[in-house]
Amino acid sequence: MSTNAFVQALRLIAAGERVFPQDLVLPQQPSVPSPGTRPQSGGVRLSPREREVLSQVVEGHSNKGIAQHLGVTEATAKVHVKNLLRKINVHNRTQAAIWALANLNRLT
Repeated sequence: MSTNAFVQALRLIAAGERVFPQDLVLPQQPSVPSPGTRPQSGGVRLSPREREVLSQVVEGHSNKGIAQHLGVTEATAKVHVKNLLRKINVHNRTQAAIWALANLNRLT
């Protein structure tokens, strides 16, 4: 795990999130993806706004904090986060943060 990833994981833990580093996960048997699913990072392209929202999630900001940073309503920030989670195929903010730490530098 890189130093940056470790520091970000500690920040998430300090914010009350549960973090399980991907390098500690046991390898799983390859499975056939269900229709409509996307590869972990290969086919995901994030817009500049989505990257900004994801960056705020990694930093541990709430929807309210993200809204203030973006200059939008809290409801709009919530929609951005929900769409982002769906786009990167994760179930919660912690998974999104871990995904970002593992994939953000490879995204185009």
